[in-house]
Amino acid sequence: MKIGQRLLLGVLPALLGVFAVIGLAYWGRYDREAPRLLVVIAVVAATLSLLLAWRNARYVRDRIEELAAQAAGADPRAAARDRDVDEIETIASTVAGLTEAVEWARDEGDRRAQRAEAREHEYAGIVEQLTQALGARIQDASLPLHVLLASPFGALNENQEEMLGTAQAALDTADQEVRRLRSLLALDRGERIAAPRPMRADDLLKPALAVAQARASTTHVTLHVDVPDTVPRLVVDPQQAQAALSEILVDAVTRAAAGSDVRVTVRDGARDHVQIVIAHPAAEREGPPSLEQRLAARFIAAQAGTIVESSRGTVVELPAERVMPA
Repeated sequence: MKIGQRLLLGVLPALLGVFAVIGLAYWGRYDREAPRLLVVIAVVAATLSLLLAWRNARYVRDRIEELAAQAAGADPRAAARDRDVDEIETIASTVAGLTEAVEWARDEGDRRAQRAEAREHEYAGIVEQLTQALGARIQDASLPLHVLLASPFGALNENQEEMLGTAQAALDTADQEVRRLRSLLALDRGERIAAPRPMRADDLLKPALAVAQARASTTHVTLHVDVPDTVPRLVVDPQQAQAALSEILVDAVTRAAAGSDVRVTVRDGARDHVQIVIAHPAAEREGPPSLEQRLAARFIAAQAGTIVESSRGTVVELPAERVMPA
């Protein structure tokens, strides 16, 4: 029972007592005799009012003392024996202290968030400068190798040409990695904003499947594709989504064993989404995901999509176009 209800029950007998006293005042003169029923009602009302008031007062007192003891961090029984302490003041001071602590914690959280955001921007700027410098150095090293391979100055044997070709391939790979890192940084810093538009599933997958098929032919993997015509159109940024799907499909083909099959199936998903299921008999991924996979995951997340990997394959879920009722 709430405190207000307890106090209201303590007031009701007092109201009856007031009416009884008014009646006694009227019949209490020398030439009048108070009815016996009125006297009984007055006595019962006064007794009930006393009992309820006493019970409610004890309950409120015990609760206040208990709360004051908990606020002070003391034993409730020991606090109840101390009658000189103003319990309400103790509770009020504790609440004020808690309010100050909450405000301080909120301000400290805001300050930490601001420091973390500033540090994030600083690190992003440092990495951006580093990638620009690495890209420039790679270009400086790649151009002489390209010129030397195209028109060698002097006779080169097969081993020298092979070493130069390996160096050129390594520089090209490093240049691609730097470009991917810069794309990831631009996406995190909000410099690359997704521009989604409706697009057919087969049109979206066509460039990614071409890249994956080229890799599958070199790794002796058979690629099967099933894109039903009944699948609704996807609402994605074509550039970002195709880049992400290319990385995911190439990774699936690369992880698949030679002579195995990789199946790509498009089907309806839940909650106005379309699922691109990539089934491949590949082992579990060892170690952290590569830069390509991180970039693909960020691109898919920017499309309001998800990537779920398991031992049986990868499921990419992307938003579908909602069909408005006529």
